[in-house]
Amino acid sequence: MNAASATKRDQWLPWIVVIAALFACFFQLGDHGLRMWDETRHAEAAWQMLQRGEYIDYYFDDQRDDWLAKPPFGVWLIALAYKLIGYNEWALRTPSALAGVGIILVTYLLVRLYRSATFAALVALVLLLCRGIVGHHVARSGDLDAVYVLTAMIMIYLMQVAELRERRWLLPIAGFCGGLCFMTKGFMMGIFLPGLGLYVLLSGQVLKLLKDWLFWSAVAIFAAAIGGWYWVVKTLGAPFANGQYGIDAWDVMVNYDIFRRYTEKLEGNNTSSWFVIEALDIRFGPWLYLLILLVIYLGWKLRPSLSRVWGYLRSDHLMLLSVCMVVPTCALFASSATKFNWYVAITIPFLAILTVALTSEAAKINRRSWRLFGLVTVVGIIGQLIYLFQPENGLSHHLLLHIEQVKGAKKIYAERQPLFNTRLALKWRGRTIEVVSGETLQGARAPVTTKIDRIDEPDGGYSLLLKPTDGD
Repeated sequence: MNAASATKRDQWLPWIVVIAALFACFFQLGDHGLRMWDETRHAEAAWQMLQRGEYIDYYFDDQRDDWLAKPPFGVWLIALAYKLIGYNEWALRTPSALAGVGIILVTYLLVRLYRSATFAALVALVLLLCRGIVGHHVARSGDLDAVYVLTAMIMIYLMQVAELRERRWLLPIAGFCGGLCFMTKGFMMGIFLPGLGLYVLLSGQVLKLLKDWLFWSAVAIFAAAIGGWYWVVKTLGAPFANGQYGIDAWDVMVNYDIFRRYTEKLEGNNTSSWFVIEALDIRFGPWLYLLILLVIYLGWKLRPSLSRVWGYLRSDHLMLLSVCMVVPTCALFASSATKFNWYVAITIPFLAILTVALTSEAAKINRRSWRLFGLVTVVGIIGQLIYLFQPENGLSHHLLLHIEQVKGAKKIYAERQPLFNTRLALKWRGRTIEVVSGETLQGARAPVTTKIDRIDEPDGGYSLLLKPTDGD
């Protein structure tokens, strides 16, 4: 390939990456119902903000929320999407989907600082085909993790540009992005900071940064975000009436995210330190096993020269950064008493970089390594398509399937109150549910659904019925 063709290809590849990311993140994004727990919690927090005109305190089910204690940047983005798009599932998930596209693009740009456009595009391909980025609780749901990962990746990218291109003026902007990262995820964002600090130490940047006033201005901006939120909560925020972990949002965030999360099993069934492998199996999929095979293969083939690995990492800052962002972060994640599989999201871009880099190194010994990469790509495509097209059950989803009847009904009956995700979906449409006896329910006409079985309720499902007029 001549230089002109290579240059043209390099110009088009970023656009191809963006288009593919837009498809993967936005495909049928609003066509499934509100999910329980975190997604609905964030959805209602943003809805209540706009209803009440209060942008600091969270409310849930018309009461002060003493469970959701994260700073509000991600919730503000959801509220902005509501204002622009309306109250619906598309608006709720749009900030996360855009953040997912941003994560893939920023990772591409980060890799391009060190490698070819083709290499960067392969890394983007890996990200497109794993649920650690394009998946539930990240880019395809109304949660905060995608925005958190995007702000962290932008911060890291700007730091690398400042180092490589001597554009030190980018450091304060990186500090600002770090502040947004905190304002999205609170102190939970600190899970990747030990790895980033280790990279700065091993890459020999410590003294240079300590002597740079622009670096200290970045630290000041980041600290101002933390201190500013403390002041806002303590001065303008409302205290909790019955907070389990503290008297206000700041106390809950400190007690829960810094101390109790790491020392106590507060949620879920995930106490094993090996849970990090289970999490990567879910979030990185088949690429995890390719990466493990590559490490074993290269370790065996290059065993006489393993002593030179440190020198190699010192000379290749992209690999050093990736290792530092993965190993300490996963170790910290494994040591936590309370953990969920989406907590590994911040490591996924760097795991993708390591996978492509080690495949390239293995191909220098055996060119069939790329065939194995291609096979895993096919498996990844099939798995991601199954995920995108998988059928969904649940009452909140059935509301979407019958949304016109829901909007047109005079009365909506149920034998008992649905879960809060269904109630919020109805509140978005200005509707409420009237709870009636089973006999009345059986006698009502025009059913929207008939006995929807709910997997999250041990006593089975229930019906939601519409009556077209008051007199029917």
